[in-house]
Order: sequence, then C-alpha cells, then structure tokens
Amino acid sequence: MSIALRLWLLAALFAGPIAAQAHCELADIDVKITKAVWHNRCSKKMCVELRGAAMLTSRCDESAAVQIRLVGHDASGAPVAVRELWPYSVSDVPPGDYSFPIDLWLKYDPGIKGFDIEVTQVRPVTH
Repeated sequence: MSIALRLWLLAALFAGPIAAQAHCELADIDVKITKAVWHNRCSKKMCVELRGAAMLTSRCDESAAVQIRLVGHDASGAPVAVRELWPYSVSDVPPGDYSFPIDLWLKYDPGIKGFDIEVTQVRPVTH
C-alpha cells in the first residue's frame, strides 16, 4: 500500500469523528420572558412574590447545560436585582423549545419596573 493511500485512509478515519463533533455556544441559545408579574398572595398583608415564565430555544447540535441571568431593573434601566440560575440544573437541554418558571427568582422590590433575561453560560454535557 502506497504512503499516499495510507495517509488518505488515516485522514478518512479521523475526519469523520472530528467533523461530526457537535458544539454549542451562547449564540445558539435564545431566551425570552413570556410572563413576569408581581403577585400579592396574601389578602391582609403584603407578601408579594414574582410569578413568571420564560422560553428557552436551543439551536445546538447536541444537549447542553444552560445558565440564565434574570435582571430586575428600575424605570431608568439600572439593575436593581440580579440572579443567575441553571433552570434545568446542569442537565441536558436538547435542541428545541422549552418553557421554565421564573417564579420567586427575585425578591420583591417596588423599584423594579421591568425584567431582562439572558443566557450567560453554555456547557457541553459530558456523559
């Protein structure tokens, strides 16, 4: 067997797995708030809590763990409260659309006038 043929065979053997390796980056994940309201669950006193949900869309080639940051901001847009969580723990989030609750992620602050949400970290899932 010629050296050229051997090199071609080696390249073919290793090119398949390398080309097939999947990846996932921040740009492959979108997240948006679908509902976020302050809800007073008590009738005689103030016990206000956040009730809400968000939608995560993964366009990754494989499952990944996704960290989310929720920011409550005041009327001028300045952050008042920030919380980072892994809504699915650090488990597999396969490609697709997923809804998850943001209930109680932030403590009530009357200065919070709006919310922003973003993906802060994506990790490949190792098995």
